[in-house]
Amino acid sequence: MKKSLIALAALAVTTAPVPATANPVDQLSSTAQMSSNSLISEVSKFIPTIRVSSAPAPQTGNVVLHQGDRINFPGQGTCTVGWIDHSTRRAYTARHCGRDGSTATTVSNQMVGVIRHSPLSHGKSINDYDVAYIELSPNVTPGENKFSGNLRPLNNDQIAPGDEVCAVGAHSRRVSCSRVINNREGNPFLVSAHQTVFGPGDSGGPAWVPGKGFVGIIHGGYQNIFGGDRRVQFFTIESTRALG
Repeated sequence: MKKSLIALAALAVTTAPVPATANPVDQLSSTAQMSSNSLISEVSKFIPTIRVSSAPAPQTGNVVLHQGDRINFPGQGTCTVGWIDHSTRRAYTARHCGRDGSTATTVSNQMVGVIRHSPLSHGKSINDYDVAYIELSPNVTPGENKFSGNLRPLNNDQIAPGDEVCAVGAHSRRVSCSRVINNREGNPFLVSAHQTVFGPGDSGGPAWVPGKGFVGIIHGGYQNIFGGDRRVQFFTIESTRALG
């Protein structure tokens, strides 16, 4: 059965024709790839297109960065802070939000840090390990994981189909909960759940199982082209954290 991912997002300054099976939103692009179970999917990443020719240098005023905050990758797009790791001064988000080594800022152009793609990510396909972290600048104070709390990050074996999973993004701006469908959806680190309210700008946002642990960050979503079965996907971060 073929599945089609809703075309809600695109990398900045990148445009492409939207496939006929996708739902075109603001002329955003999508990418097709063959998943491990031999089903054709079209990618939907929740990051909006930004078209800018240049950006002013970021400022270095004091910033307190919290889980769920909107972050900007100049010339690329905006995303959401998924997890604050106080011990390493890192903020986790989605890899597709920014190029490796590029600058992250607040929406008011205060410096946040530099994004680093996970060593586990090869960037060869949309379902590649979509996790990155931001090395926080000295002007940034790591804030609270105010939505999930400081729940321990879970690995995929600790997440079960049927678990309640909640998530939030800087675009949707409200916590939405559903049920886990699959704890390994075509990728050993990919979790799927029933889709609810997420859209452009929610990429990188936090997902967690209440009272059990932190799941990971929002990756994207898709819908079966035959109707129904609308899903959102999360990548777990524990394997990257374990690398130190």
